Order: sequence, then C-alpha cells, then structure tokens
Amino acid sequence: GVGVGVIGVGAGAGAADAAADNAATFRDGSAADAAYRPNARCVWALRSAAGCVELDVPFLDSEAPADRLEIFSGAGDLLATYAGRDARKRSAIRGCANVAAPDVAVAFGDGDARPAALYVLWTTDSHEARALGSVLDPVGFRATATAAAAAPPMKTWCATMGAKMGLYGSDCKTRHCLGVVDVVGEAGGFRSQPVDEAAYPPYARCGWRIAALGRRVVLEVRVLGLEEVYDVVRIYAGAAAPPGLGAVATDRAPLYELRGSTPLAAPLIFEGDVFVTFETDGVGNAPRGDGNGPRWRRTGLEIAWKRAPMDAPTCESDDGISPEDDGPEKTKGRKKEDGYSREDDGPEPAARCGHGTCVDGACVCAPGAYGETCAFDACRGAASIAAPAGLVVSNLGTDYPPLLDCVWFLEGQGVAGERVEGLRLQFDRFDVEAPDGYATSSDGARAYLLADDSEDLDGATELAGFFRRQIGERGTGFGAESEQCVVVADGAVLSTFAKGVEVALRFPAAASEGEGFRAALTFFSDENNAAPRAGVKAAWAPLFAPRDGAARVYCDDLRWPCGDDEDCEDGACVARRRDGGGGRKKDATARKTANALAVFGIVFATVAAGLLIAGAVLWGRRVVGDKTKLELDRARVVRDQVEAARRQVADFQAPFCVVRADAFAALGELRSHEALRDGRASCELSRSRVVSPGGSGASAAAVLQASPLEYYDAAADVSAAQNVGVVFVFLSHQWLGHAHPDPGRIHYKAICKALRSTAAHAGVELADVRAWVDVSSIPQANPGTQNLAIASLPAFASCVDYFVVISPDAIHADTGRACDARTYRKRCWCRAEITACWARRGASRMFVATNRGLRPLFTHDPDAEASPGRLLNHDECLAECLDVFGGQLTCCHLRHPGGQPCDREALATPMLGLIGELYRDRARRPEAWARVADRLDDLFPKTFSYEDETGSRELPLFGDLVAATMRLADAEAAGAPFSPTAPLRGLTPGASACDRRNAAAPERAERPP
Repeated sequence: GVGVGVIGVGAGAGAADAAADNAATFRDGSAADAAYRPNARCVWALRSAAGCVELDVPFLDSEAPADRLEIFSGAGDLLATYAGRDARKRSAIRGCANVAAPDVAVAFGDGDARPAALYVLWTTDSHEARALGSVLDPVGFRATATAAAAAPPMKTWCATMGAKMGLYGSDCKTRHCLGVVDVVGEAGGFRSQPVDEAAYPPYARCGWRIAALGRRVVLEVRVLGLEEVYDVVRIYAGAAAPPGLGAVATDRAPLYELRGSTPLAAPLIFEGDVFVTFETDGVGNAPRGDGNGPRWRRTGLEIAWKRAPMDAPTCESDDGISPEDDGPEKTKGRKKEDGYSREDDGPEPAARCGHGTCVDGACVCAPGAYGETCAFDACRGAASIAAPAGLVVSNLGTDYPPLLDCVWFLEGQGVAGERVEGLRLQFDRFDVEAPDGYATSSDGARAYLLADDSEDLDGATELAGFFRRQIGERGTGFGAESEQCVVVADGAVLSTFAKGVEVALRFPAAASEGEGFRAALTFFSDENNAAPRAGVKAAWAPLFAPRDGAARVYCDDLRWPCGDDEDCEDGACVARRRDGGGGRKKDATARKTANALAVFGIVFATVAAGLLIAGAVLWGRRVVGDKTKLELDRARVVRDQVEAARRQVADFQAPFCVVRADAFAALGELRSHEALRDGRASCELSRSRVVSPGGSGASAAAVLQASPLEYYDAAADVSAAQNVGVVFVFLSHQWLGHAHPDPGRIHYKAICKALRSTAAHAGVELADVRAWVDVSSIPQANPGTQNLAIASLPAFASCVDYFVVISPDAIHADTGRACDARTYRKRCWCRAEITACWARRGASRMFVATNRGLRPLFTHDPDAEASPGRLLNHDECLAECLDVFGGQLTCCHLRHPGGQPCDREALATPMLGLIGELYRDRARRPEAWARVADRLDDLFPKTFSYEDETGSRELPLFGDLVAATMRLADAEAAGAPFSPTAPLRGLTPGASACDRRNAAAPERAERPP
C-alpha cells in the first residue's frame, strides 16, 4: 500500500491496532519475507494517548540508498534514515506530539487533526528487491512503537556532550549522526562520528540547528575530511530544515558548500540562526594514509560553535591578548597588578582572520581569499567590486578546488568625460584544466555585460569565454607547453592570449553610452581536477571610446601605466606636453650628451674589465680558503648543538621538585611552589583530615608539619628512590584561569582522585607516591630558576613511573571557554610532555584520569565509549601529540615582546636529544622509530616563522640538526672518530635560543600550561 496508516499505542489510543501491552509492531507490509514491493510510499503516523512514542527498528535490509526508512518528528524534522544492511547499533527514536503541525500533516497526507508524535516513511524505487542466496534471508523492515507518558529524559552528559563526542540517539549509543539535532548550551561542538571511528557514515543525511538567540553564531570547522565531489557539508542561514532534512519542501540555497579535506583558515560568522548539513554517498569514506605517515588525516566533520555579541568586532589586531590561550604563560610581559581585564578593551572578538589581516576590527583578505574572516582559500559565490578598475583572483596557492561557481559583479565607476565602450582584461595567471582525449573539462572564465541593475546572468550579454585547449595529440609534448589560452565567443575561437597580454572586449553598440558600466566576471570548475592548477588572476579596467579622433586609454598608478611619452591625468592617458621649438632643441642637446656618455662608458668598461679579471683571480683563491674555514666552523657549531641536546636530556638542568601525595591531599587547593617551600600551605588546615587509601585519617596539619616538597638533583637520585618503593607521577594539565591554575578546585579534586588511583594501581600507600605538578614544582617568582626547570621538562616527564593527564571538562574562569581533552592537546608544552614520556618509556605507563580510575591514554577502552572524558584512540592521539612544534604557544600570539626568543627554540634542544635517542635505539624499539621516521621534516622543521614588533621573518629551528644527529650516531656506531670534516660538513646549525635570550631584555619566562 500507498497511503497513511495511523497507529495508536497505549490504553485509550482509540486505534484498531492498538496493543494491550502499550506497543504495536509494523513492517513494510510485503506479502513475502524474501521480497518487498517496488514503487512504495508508505507513511505511518504514530500517536499515543500519553502524547509520546518510542520507536525501535530491530531489523532492516534494503537496497541503499533508494529504498530506505525515514523517521520524522511531529514538527517535520528528519530524525533518522536507515538504508542497506546496516549492522550498526540503532538507538530508539523518541518523539512527542506537543503541538499540531498542519504543514507537516499535509506533506504526509495525514488527515487526522490530532498531532502525531512521529512519522515513519518507507519508500522504494521501481526495482523489485528480492533476497539472494540458497537460503533466502528476509528483506524489508520491522519496527515497534511503544507508548510513553513523556519522553524519557536523556542523561545529562548525553544531552550536552553527545553531539560533541559524535554519539547520537536518545541514549547516545549510535556512533554516527542520524538526522536533525538541536544543539544546546552557550557553546559546544558536534561531530559526524566519534574520533576513534576511522570512517564517517555512508548514506548520511544529518543536520545541526543552532539558534542565535539575538547574537551572532560563530562556527569553527576543526575537521573536514570528505571524499572529493560526492560528499558535502552545507551551511544555511535560518532555522528551517533545508531540502532533504525536513518533511515540508523548501527551496533554499546554502550560503557555503564545503568539500574535500582542505580545512578553513578561520571561523565563519553568521548574524542569525544557522543550519549545518552533512550528506554522503555510500563509498570512499575512509581516512587517507595508514595512520603513521604525514598523509594520514581524520575524516568526517567536526565543528565547534559559540555565540558572540552583535557588537563584537570580527577580529582583533595581533597585539591583543587572545582569550583562547589558557595557560599561565599568558601573563608573560604583563604584570599581575596592571588591572587587565577583557572588559577594558570592549567585547571579545568574534573570530580571527585567516588568510588576511585585522584592520580596525574587520578582516582585510589577501588576494584569492574570501569570506568575512578570510576563511576560504578560493572564491565562494558572488562578490561585488565598486571601483574604476580592479583585480580578481580565483584562489590562493597552486590548486583551485573542484565545483567552483564564482562571480564578481564589477561596478565600474568610470572617469568623468570618458565614454566606456568595453572592458580591458590582463591575465597575470590563467592556469586551468584543459580537456584532452581522455577527459573533458569545463573549467574557465566568462565575461558578461549586465542589464540595468540586474545581477541575473541569464539575462546578461555574454562578451566572451576564456579557456585552455590542447595543441596536437596527447603524448606528443603533452603539458603546459602544448596548451594555449583562447578567447571564445558564440562558440568560435576569436583569439589567443598570454600572460600580461591585454584582451579588449567591446560592448554592443547600444550599451556604449555612459561613463560607468556594470559587468561580471565568472570562474567555474568541474568535478574533475586531474592535476594541480593555479587558477585565474586577472586585472580589469574600462575601455574608453576614442575622442576627437584620438584613442583614449584608462590609467592609474598601480596597474595600468601610460606610455613613455604620455602622462596620466584624471584616470586617462594624455600626450606629454612640449613647449614648441625650444623643446626640440632640448631633445637634440640631450641626444648629443647621451652619445658622448656612451663612448666614455665603452672605454671605461674596457679598462675596468681587465682590472676585474685580475682581481677576481686573487679573490677566488681567498674565497676558497674562507669557504673551507667557514664549513669547518659550521660543522663544529652543529656538533656542539648535538652534544648540548644529548646533555640536556641525559640529566636534569634544575632539581626535580615533587610533592608528597598525602601532603598534597591535605592542601585543599593547588598551591604555588613558594607557598609550599615557605610553609604557607598549612595555614587554616588544622581541622581538615586527609584519608589514605586504607581509610585511616590524620590531621592535615600533622601531615604538612614536615615539608611537603622533596628535591632530587639528578635522574640517578630518582632511580635510587624508585628502587626502595617510591612511585613518581607526572601530572599534566591545562590552566583554568589567568592568575590561578584552578580557581574552582576542579583540577585539584581530579588530581587527588588520580593520586589515589595511582597508589592503588601501583599497590603502594598514598604516602609512597610523589607528584610533580607544574605550579607546585616549578618556581614561580625567580625567572632564572624557572627557565632551568622548564628546560628540564622533557627529562622530568621521562623519568617518572606514571604520566597522568588531568583534563576533565571545565570552563575557563576568565574567558568562559570550554577546557577539555581537545584544548589540552592543542598546547605545545602539553605535547612536549607527552612526547618526552613516550619517547623514553613508551605508552604503557601513560594514563588519563577518569571517575573510574586510571585509563590508558592511547588505548581504546570499549567500556568507556559513552564517557565524556575519553581521549583519542592510539594512532590519532599519538600522531597529534608527536607534532610538538605544531602546537599553540602564547609567546607567538603576543608577538614575542622585547624580541624575546620563541619557546619553540627553547624546546628544540631537548626534542633533538630525544629524537637522537630514538634513532640510536631504533633496533630495540622499531615501532617507536617508525612513528616518526616518515615525518621528520614535518615534526622537526628546519625553520619557523617568528614575529615581533618589527615584523615577521623566517628563523632557523632545527636546521640540519636531525640529519647531523643521525650521521653522528651512525659514525659512533661504526667506531669512527669524530672529524669536523666528516660526517657533519655541509650541514646547517639550528636555533640558538640561549644566545638570543641573553641578548634580549629580561622578561618573565613563559610557563607550560
């Protein structure tokens, strides 16, 4: 049947098929299990006297994607789509009939006046689907509707964190997005699937609705990894469900379409409600690469969102304090007593500029970048340019994306007194795909003359098209040299053009009457980009009509110069004025003078050439000697830097300060190093109790009577303590406030639980555990000793028994931003701590603290699938954390005040020492070396971009030190003595942070988050 079946469930439902047990089962209605009916469109309207219905679909097998089961809310939102033979867990779908939705009822053909809780739609195509095999399995579907007095409340973490974790359904047990979700809260995020799912869902039709509530909505696309062309993310303005995600048909065009795997450079800003959709086909949804190499990337979609005040500026100049930075290093270069607060500078900026610069609270995009925040690296949709002349650029970089459809509306303002009769174009770049014998291409550009004030290209006059075409047959000089750029009009090739050659397009005679003009340039690409192409960059200007028998040419000081004997006056070239015969006499005198100078120059050049040849011979001999000396000196510098890296990771540069765990549990909050050292930690604690794992209590003051701090001067001292049963734990966390690491004691409580869990895991008493915590273990008042302790962080993190990450979901006290496992992993210092421990000891003793005790940091735990505190799986988390120098640092955001060196330079030396150890021990730990071997250039870059008050420049970071470390290790393994000429000659030194730090003005050191 085609039509509507009304199912009432529960006592008093009043339907003929209501079940006594408050449930009703229905299926596709076919006569046989082994086949279902073609051309079906069946609708079930589910109602209950109690008002709510829960629907479970225990069985479904259909031909995807045409034959499918769709579930809609009573308001018309798509809640789930099921198709194919999907063996994944399906959550129950719940709905309540709160209000009547007449448009939805009409769309489904439901004539019942009562509001429905759910609508179920079963559609099939014209092919009759039958089961296959010797034993025919059933096909179609079976569903059960159950009455409910009210929709069972979702678990709190499920309602607030489910979409952020990629878990869906009313019980958050479905590990992929289903349908439309109304996101809740003031800020948050959503994913297409959990982070440990390698592939995003096939045949997906998902949507997320974000209400603006009178503010702006800011979206940050953090993960975008889609199959090119076929899978797409669309972003719409407004709260109504777009086509395919609502029962009521709408005709809405998206603001943006996101495809492929190129991330956006900046967040997107919207003035009202936003609707994001995610649509995929059935194949090609796996990640690229094998998880180890640099080509590997996550797939699917992850978006973070927030609301911003309507009066908030789009961006903030780079000399501001970013609210996203959330570590103690934020106070660098700013005294605590300066009274700084965000309110002093007005509203927090809504976003940042991507491919552009922030000027007076607005983003100014680089040519080829688009969007309010310059987030896109290629043109999107339509743009308007009002000027006498201008420039259009299709994209940044050397590879434009597929399926572009861009238009620039040119509002030519004209020049007074000059009649415009056409358009001048000069292409600096026209690199588009050209069709050949194996593929066709519709990539290219077109120019139009617009009619009146219309922006309708269908009614515009096409002036010309611009394309590339092949010359000759494929295989005979095939490539750029065998292609030519052509101008096409009315299906015929008018001419060819090249870089910098002007193309003149004349308007129809009827349009050549005004001083200004309205034209349009378009750029478009198909879905087939066989090879990287740089796109289009074209300058445009008006083509003036002749006047008084003389040609008139537009000019300006930027792009369109006049000839040698012309001057630019009021936007047009005019002949340079001369003053009669006197001018001609001056010209003759100038020519005689020029001839005399030419003769003198020839004689002088001959004599000078002889002297230069003789000098060059002498200079060449000296240069060879100087070059040899320079290479030897450089080799010695490289050797010294490699040896310094080895020494730094071999032992501590400052004492390893730890806190006794039982004393830490008595503190009541996180205390600074100086407070614990000076005995200020025990104030007002005489009435508190500290309870050991065994349950015995002791006075907190008694526990703290002895100093809670212990100092170890060398790694050997730590080993000696470990031999007698002392357990050391390195606690890594992110600060939750600017001036205090833990204003709400959230991390303190989590650390106390983690310490007890560590003691239980190690089988020791709490008093036998020693904890390293940044604010308590690193000096805060003395910059010199603080710098030494920071330089020792890799050595500290690599000598402990346990490495525990503290990252419960929390809110930053000053910025109001979420702080969780994701923001923890973004920090450069956090990544360095994880990498140091992993490089020395592997992952077996690295954990994350949860409410149920310690869980492995990298290993997926099936029992923790629904836990909001879970981190990434092994491959993904490790790949992200090993990218230490790709992490965030506040010193970079502050633009290194006073010319202070970047913390990347300070980290380069210990990280070099660790990579040297991995290479040396690669035969013993081949799996560890394999993790970095193919990514050395990415993980340990030779240079980095450094920016301060004077500007931006490239500075050395690792140089060739990684290669030097490996060469030196090979030479030592072979028993060869070191020589400055081998094996290190020709290699470039790396960063010299210490020298630059000593040369700069004293500045408070940045502390790790």
